[in-house]
Amino acid sequence: MKKYLVLISAFIAFVAGYLLFGGLKSTSAHVPVCYSCPQGVVFNASQTLYEGDSVTYSSWGSWSSWSGSNYCSNSDEDAGLCEDEKQKIDGDWKYRRHYRTIVHTCPAGYTYDEQDGPNDCYKVENFSVIFDYQKSADPTKCHRPTGSTLAVPSWAMSKFNTEKPETINGTVVTCPVATDTPTPTPGDEVLPTPSEEPTVAPTTPSCGADEHLSLEGTKCLKWELGGAPAPVGGAQVLGTSTTGGQVLGTNTMAKTGMAEEAIFNLIFSLGMGLTGFGIRKVSKSSVK
Repeated sequence: MKKYLVLISAFIAFVAGYLLFGGLKSTSAHVPVCYSCPQGVVFNASQTLYEGDSVTYSSWGSWSSWSGSNYCSNSDEDAGLCEDEKQKIDGDWKYRRHYRTIVHTCPAGYTYDEQDGPNDCYKVENFSVIFDYQKSADPTKCHRPTGSTLAVPSWAMSKFNTEKPETINGTVVTCPVATDTPTPTPGDEVLPTPSEEPTVAPTTPSCGADEHLSLEGTKCLKWELGGAPAPVGGAQVLGTSTTGGQVLGTNTMAKTGMAEEAIFNLIFSLGMGLTGFGIRKVSKSSVK
């Protein structure tokens, strides 16, 4: 007996523990987690290119006046920027000089800026693109388009791959609340009102002398069996014939219709009589 009591107690404890812990775990609220990816990401890059310039000289300037000191310095003369002449005037040597300048010509699109070295022309190339990170197979990750898809130039590709990783972690956000579309209750639908078609009155045709109007009044028919009837008593009776033949506008099947009506009346009367007889029998039986 004690053995059974121990087993029953263990079973009750197991059930209580499951309901307490397992039930609480199953009823805990599950909060969904969603991730978003960066949008409108900007990437900028630039590079400076250098090229050599071509050197030319301007035209020589005007000569200076003769003087004992108007001669070129050695540096200007060595650079080809100054040229002088000397002449003996009144027993003394006199000098005069003139100058020219160097013209630096750069390739198209380049600007001259004297540098240490032969390349004194430069230009700056810029590249900019805006793109969006997209969801990937992993819902927690985002991936960007490739550099070739965004037309990133080769000189900016290394910077692009370094600054904008191909895959990044998504940002945790509040999941959007799904809204259910209400289902219309049967009978609540608004049915379109059918438009009434206008009633067109039939047009009565105009018949010729050898024709008569049909019973429907919609077409003309040729007279048969001797043509149109002669007037009786000064007035013509349409739909009849004075020749003693067939009445125009009628049908010999009219007799069949009269026979069917007589059979119907006979059966109806017989049914009424049988019904009355049955009611009387029922009444007499109830009285007895």
